[in-house]
Amino acid sequence: MNESEIAHHEKLRESIAKFMEYRNLNAAIRDVGKKPPRDPSYSLWGGLKDYSLIETAYLWIDLAPDGEEFHPENPPKRVISIAGKIAHLLRVESDPSDWRDYRYTRETLIAFANERGEKPPFLFPEVRGDFDNWLRLTGNHPDEGLELSSGGYRAIAVFAYCLARQWKPEKRGAKNPYLKPDGELNIDYIVGTVLGEAEHLKKKEWNTHGVGKTSLQKLISNGLKYLRS
Repeated sequence: MNESEIAHHEKLRESIAKFMEYRNLNAAIRDVGKKPPRDPSYSLWGGLKDYSLIETAYLWIDLAPDGEEFHPENPPKRVISIAGKIAHLLRVESDPSDWRDYRYTRETLIAFANERGEKPPFLFPEVRGDFDNWLRLTGNHPDEGLELSSGGYRAIAVFAYCLARQWKPEKRGAKNPYLKPDGELNIDYIVGTVLGEAEHLKKKEWNTHGVGKTSLQKLISNGLKYLRS
């Protein structure tokens, strides 16, 4: 081979070596200019004594932490939600001024997870690779109702008021059953009406699974709280 070909093969070998190095999680994390894979290495993250707020938020839903900052391409909403709950509900031992310096011990996070009835894989080895567990952590399990946003709750309450206002008395002087004497929504009557319609749709082979008395009462009650706040 001539000198040009030798130089070409040397560059090729260097490129391959760099590529193999990048595939190594530890090397990727040490290199500030590279991002670790999105799936976490349990050998690295599963046995630490404490974790930063950012690390915890990503690992909670089985994603590899992205260094010192959140992903620039908008982190998953679930990550932000978890970070907010942890930051507000868990006490930080050193009480740093910068939230990026918040750290939590493994024992504290395990206790927090048990209180929430959740099992993040980096804290609970027995659920690593469990797809249903991951769906629950990300809020996407089909058997569990998802918590609405404040706007979603308000919309439910507004729809309930619309239902009440649409009522027309069959007899003069009849009282609106959707409203209490003080003008507040009669939640029990509204829920009964909705459940009756759900049963009607079910007979037409509509999927009304999950429309239950308790969940409807919670939706409307929470909606009224948000409307008044």
